[in-house]
Amino acid sequence: MKSKFATLLAVVVLLAASLACGTQSTGGTDQPAAGPCYNVLFPFVPGNQWIYQISAEDGSEPSKLGLTVEKVEDSRAFINALDMSTGVITQTVAECDDGAITNFPALTQTMLIGNAAASEFSLEYVAGVFAPAESAFTGNDWLYNWTSDFIATGSIQVQDEGETMTIVLQDSPVHLAWQTAGSGDAAFETVTVPAGTFDRALKIQRVMTMNISLVVEGMSVSGTLTLRTTQWFEPFTGLLKSQIDSGDVTYMGLIFPISVKSTVELVEFRSGQ
Repeated sequence: MKSKFATLLAVVVLLAASLACGTQSTGGTDQPAAGPCYNVLFPFVPGNQWIYQISAEDGSEPSKLGLTVEKVEDSRAFINALDMSTGVITQTVAECDDGAITNFPALTQTMLIGNAAASEFSLEYVAGVFAPAESAFTGNDWLYNWTSDFIATGSIQVQDEGETMTIVLQDSPVHLAWQTAGSGDAAFETVTVPAGTFDRALKIQRVMTMNISLVVEGMSVSGTLTLRTTQWFEPFTGLLKSQIDSGDVTYMGLIFPISVKSTVELVEFRSGQ
């Protein structure tokens, strides 16, 4: 069962990461305003492009995801997500409010679940903020926490060791709690990714909880999945790196720790400005 849960985590991690230029970081945030979706963590302005490398623990070749902001209209950013392994492009929409991203739904089905097959999978925004505006951070000397809530519905078919597992999400609450690493300079670290070295990356820790039901060989197991993730952002460039630190499943009051390795790293950023 440990192997099953590990596979489940590898599937869900992309949801959690949901749900990120090879130049050196300047460390500054004095960027010009560029519309309602120009967010400090996710700067959605037309033409901005990101390429990410997604690595899992199973030793498989890393996959790549390309994101391009097609346009911004009426406080909504229209983003094309390209699965570079299949060439499939899917459009997702981020909802904005004066520099904050209130809702950034799951990217493409393929990005969320890899080679698994989904049926009527959806993620519905409920409350909270996905990414606060810059003023929320600077007004608190970068020491800040926030939450966002979603409802997940659908089913996902996953192949593992020749067996088929079904992950069932029935109006499953998804709760994200975010916290910066500290105040002032303590909120930032130097991070190196394929795109380069960034000297002043904002470090954010996130805890995701999600109700799940896992069906294997006719047996259904229900519980709560918890994932603890660390992310680094270059202000007004975007997500640099996201990694799972730990995970566990709570079942019948018992907590089962699970080890899983999955990392998302920025390969390239191209500014549309």
